[in-house]
Amino acid sequence: MTRPRYPSADIRFSIEHFAAQATALIDSVCDIELVVPARLVFDLPPPPRTGRAETASGERLSVPAYQLRLELTAQPGTFDAWAIALGDEYLLGLPAINHFRVTLDHGQRLVIER
Repeated sequence: MTRPRYPSADIRFSIEHFAAQATALIDSVCDIELVVPARLVFDLPPPPRTGRAETASGERLSVPAYQLRLELTAQPGTFDAWAIALGDEYLLGLPAINHFRVTLDHGQRLVIER
């Protein structure tokens, strides 16, 4: 098994009957557990609500928001979380990584512990 690109983590998540695995970039500035690519909304059930998001450039958007079960594969065990669909990559935000001890080891590897 290959390690994900630094500083990323392999994740699993499920939204109702949809389940997926992905590699998510750690984003300690992001204030939601998970950001999924916007293109994914075509595969997901209708969102139960919309969320507010602010881009790095300061633009404020209304985006689909989903309740999900999230798991970091380095530390098995799921937890409830929220995701928004925005952009084109997976981001693992601060509320998700706060469940763990996360060490960015000299710019070489990501260590995730309970």
